[in-house]
Amino acid sequence: MCYVFDKYQSSSIRLQGLNLDSMTFAGETLALDSLTPTLDNAYKLHDLTGILTPGAKPIYKKGGNYNSLAVMVYLLRQIGLNCRVVAQSQDTLQFLHDTFPVECQLLEELNAYPELLSSQELNDGNITPDNGLLITLIGYDNTTHYVVNNKQGLWFESLLPEDYYPWDSIEKWHESSNKREGAYWTGVSIQVTD
Repeated sequence: MCYVFDKYQSSSIRLQGLNLDSMTFAGETLALDSLTPTLDNAYKLHDLTGILTPGAKPIYKKGGNYNSLAVMVYLLRQIGLNCRVVAQSQDTLQFLHDTFPVECQLLEELNAYPELLSSQELNDGNITPDNGLLITLIGYDNTTHYVVNNKQGLWFESLLPEDYYPWDSIEKWHESSNKREGAYWTGVSIQVTD
């Protein structure tokens, strides 16, 4: 999220999170500005997005530590960005619905329920928008994590030491060794554009 904020930021912005009592997008407000160090802004953003406990049918609570897909979409839209949540297959959609029913409900409320990617989109080998970013949920080491890439094939992975990695497009990760070691695409991504 902070990578996206840095790419598109203005001098300051106010973001509103999810109210965990009412489960509505009327929660606490967070102010971010360009004078605050990026890492500090990242921690502030994680306070709003990291509200899920691990596992199926998670509990929503402050400090849950796992990022809510729906809250990320909501915050990105508040920044003024367009978001399209996409799913690799019908099986992915069914898994999301069965495993994360509240997330799916929140995405529906945002009119951002995951859209099934077409065969052509998948076969073209790059679902990353031309003038935007792709935020992708990957799995590895029995957990999940979000990574970001651009159309040029540069990937940002916050848990690794380098700033960027020149990995293959996410659609090829099932057959490629040029990816985050031991990782796989969960089948869910957010296409982000201006």
